[in-house]
Amino acid sequence: NHLSTATPHDNIGSVYSAKNDYDNAIIQHKKALEIKVKVLGTRHPLTAGSHNNIGLVYRQKGDYDSAMLEYKKALEIYSTVLGADHPLTATAHSNIGVVYEKYKDYDNAMIAHKKALEIRLKVIGPDNHNTGTSHNNIGAVYYGMGENEKSLIEFKKALEIFSKALGPDHPFSVMTQKSIDKVLASS
Repeated sequence: NHLSTATPHDNIGSVYSAKNDYDNAIIQHKKALEIKVKVLGTRHPLTAGSHNNIGLVYRQKGDYDSAMLEYKKALEIYSTVLGADHPLTATAHSNIGVVYEKYKDYDNAMIAHKKALEIRLKVIGPDNHNTGTSHNNIGAVYYGMGENEKSLIEFKKALEIFSKALGPDHPFSVMTQKSIDKVLASS
């Protein structure tokens, strides 16, 4: 097995995922993971990326327990190999936070999202769209907790970042404006 043979499996897995064929997506991403483990070992960022891909598909499928397991594997590898203050480590924290949100475990979701934000502010800065994603995620957690004022503050920070970094018509900007409108309508 050569590493380049993993890429088609990841790509096919992404196509299946886009078509909501999650079972076949998982099969393809697991084949890519198997190749990466054989070629690179279990402690490599690309191996962690496969765990992240598998976790994403499980999350889309609604299997949050399996998603959490995969995301935690990715986090462990990223933080060990790349360090605690790396953008991919932040992404892993963010993904874990999203699963905690699905569980309605807002305390742990907030911890994970704030950790992702802390890393992103330090490493990629306050104006990067991924930092905006962290603010958006924190806003969603506050909204879930019924803390509309705090939610609005975070959503507005996210919208400002998304609008500057990606443009006001980008789907992230539009989605965040809808979140702001929802908070205002429920207040």
